[in-house]
Amino acid sequence: MATVVSYTNASVMQMTLAEIGSISTMDNSLMLHHASMAETLINAKIAKKYTLPFTVQIPLLETLATELAIYNVLTSRITIKAEHPWFQRYKNALKTLDDVADGKLDLITTAGAVVAEGSGRGEIWSSNKSYIPTFHEGNEYDQIQDSDKIDNLEEERGL
Repeated sequence: MATVVSYTNASVMQMTLAEIGSISTMDNSLMLHHASMAETLINAKIAKKYTLPFTVQIPLLETLATELAIYNVLTSRITIKAEHPWFQRYKNALKTLDDVADGKLDLITTAGAVVAEGSGRGEIWSSNKSYIPTFHEGNEYDQIQDSDKIDNLEEERGL
């Protein structure tokens, strides 16, 4: 099954770092595998802010995906130390990605339009959000009752 990625491709990766093409065991499918890993990370970081997948091309995401994918390729072949230029590029890409996810940096399409934030997600609030949960995923014998919650509920009911 072919790997499909939206933000970058093997050609862009080879243009960014031509030496990748000289690695004898590096073919397009392997580069796309690393690009897919980069895209997965990007999507995970920005999914709360934007509706995915995008229907337009976003140059910043191409740049970030390319930088992250090349770093993935390099680290699959060699050890990269903190002073290596690609480690710095990787750290810068992650910082930029965090800025996008935090809303400090907008995404701009190739047409120059700002990508709107997703509107399909909202927070759900409960009237008992400030209480300790009665049930959780742990051991059933570790379940607890929040005495404040019980007292408040009894008071609301006039008991």
